[in-house]
Amino acid sequence: MKLFTPGSGLLASGALAFATCTLLLFAATIGTYPPPTCDESIYASSAVALLEQGNFGVTLFPAGDPFLRDKNMVQFGRAYIASLAVVLRVGGIAWLSARAHAMLGWLLAAGLAAWLGVQLHGRWAGFAVALLFASNTKAFLTAHLARPESWTAASILLAACAVLWLLRARAPHAAGLWLAGALAAWPADFHGLALVFTLGFGVAVTVEVGLRRRAWRSAIIYAGGLASGLAMWGWLHWPGSDPRFMQQLTAFNYAPAAAGGAIAASIANLSSLAAWGRSVFWTSAGPISLVEAALAVIGLAWAWRSGSAAQRVLATTAVIAMLVYGLAVSQRLVQYGVLWSPFWYLLGVGALVDAANSVGARFPVEQRVIAGTTLVVTLLLAQLFAAVWLSYRYRGGNYRELESKLRALVPAGARVLADPVWWWALRDGRTFLSEEYFIVTLQTQHAAVRDFLGTDSQLQTTPALVRTLELLRRTMWRLIMRWPARMGRANRRVHCWSWCAHAAGRPAQLPARGWATPGKASASWRSRLRSTLAADEPRARCGFERGGIPRLPSGAWSPVRRIPAALYHFNLFAG
Repeated sequence: MKLFTPGSGLLASGALAFATCTLLLFAATIGTYPPPTCDESIYASSAVALLEQGNFGVTLFPAGDPFLRDKNMVQFGRAYIASLAVVLRVGGIAWLSARAHAMLGWLLAAGLAAWLGVQLHGRWAGFAVALLFASNTKAFLTAHLARPESWTAASILLAACAVLWLLRARAPHAAGLWLAGALAAWPADFHGLALVFTLGFGVAVTVEVGLRRRAWRSAIIYAGGLASGLAMWGWLHWPGSDPRFMQQLTAFNYAPAAAGGAIAASIANLSSLAAWGRSVFWTSAGPISLVEAALAVIGLAWAWRSGSAAQRVLATTAVIAMLVYGLAVSQRLVQYGVLWSPFWYLLGVGALVDAANSVGARFPVEQRVIAGTTLVVTLLLAQLFAAVWLSYRYRGGNYRELESKLRALVPAGARVLADPVWWWALRDGRTFLSEEYFIVTLQTQHAAVRDFLGTDSQLQTTPALVRTLELLRRTMWRLIMRWPARMGRANRRVHCWSWCAHAAGRPAQLPARGWATPGKASASWRSRLRSTLAADEPRARCGFERGGIPRLPSGAWSPVRRIPAALYHFNLFAG
């Protein structure tokens, strides 16, 4: 490898400086970018359930949940929840602690990408791979979210390291082969989506080791380890014989049947893959996202022509995983793209290094080093600029300040029904339930929900809740559009808002300041809401909680600027 020759103190200093800037940017934005999401609270509440109750349930759902989510959230990765529980135990049950856990996964993934890059392409190319991956906008976003993607990416890269060892070992031990196969299944215990990579590793290793090298013993032992890992994963996630556990996965997803069966659903899923690719390689960060797309195309074309077994296995794994994801999975989140990003950078940087060493042989080594360094630095600065811009463009407010205001407003011992975003602020000393409980009541006709709430209770509760929700939404939209014109229409767009309620049934006096500005509009809103609730008060009391009445939106996050709205301005219903 001649492009990035070792021995340059300037390159080492530059790489260290860039890594330091990236970490400082992360530390400066961890509390504001992106705004809190409900998924972060749901995952963290499962970690809290493991600490406090010794199970993998979710504390956001009450005892007696019709799908038994309070006892066992079947689809959550056990390894991810356990590792998150350790961090929350050490750092405290706080939003920033959970995000710090995601940062640790991000750093581990970058380190493993660096090791793979060094082994495949040399020292400086390996560092370039790690820095390009770590500063990628999707990786930067994922590292800010208390979700499992960053740890899933790290576990996938660990499985890739095991495969690289298998390919290079002259006489690999059976135990090592078995462990390498088991590691290919382990990522699924961080996020179930990683099963597509498990299949990709299985196919790629079988083709390379079994068909190409005729080393069927190694291929069979590897497959045995992979099967053992999948069996262990199934055992850890087996919910038991109660069918209500499995309804967690099926109760809200009727798309395959409605579309005409599994084949039609797979075709529909595959057709949506192009739109997801556009989001990953363009919408997420504009032209800068095309850097990763270009490296992916160049790297895949080079991998199958290079004659390198490691490059072929990486490329085959990534392509198989992408095809299976397109056929079998319907959820298209941009952050899922981070699971493939290390593969694209490893392959793309390898292709550029090989091309520079082959085509540029007539140029002196020093010129090639300068050219390669300039290219990498330009790409790194572009990605860092994109991360800075996105963290400013989509920043939120001061969540910790809002937490203290909510705690001061909602008394200890209260029962609160709200968007899971506010679980961090209101979990201590209060009974907090996710508003999804109402969504289940309002939007599903599942038998388990009817049995749990009671048919009569559900039929009586739903109309009152629907009318109240519609009234609150209409009122909120009018008030937002009355916001001072100097802030601009885009600044009034609501990015995140929720409903909250105490457990009684009568509205308390509204706060003096808030979204409902003083005057006739505010008085009209109050009278309409009071009359609606007064007329339906007996029916508005939900059977399981005796008073789950939604409130005004607790706040608004603007994707452009922070709207200076104090989030304690919402209507509380106190008994």
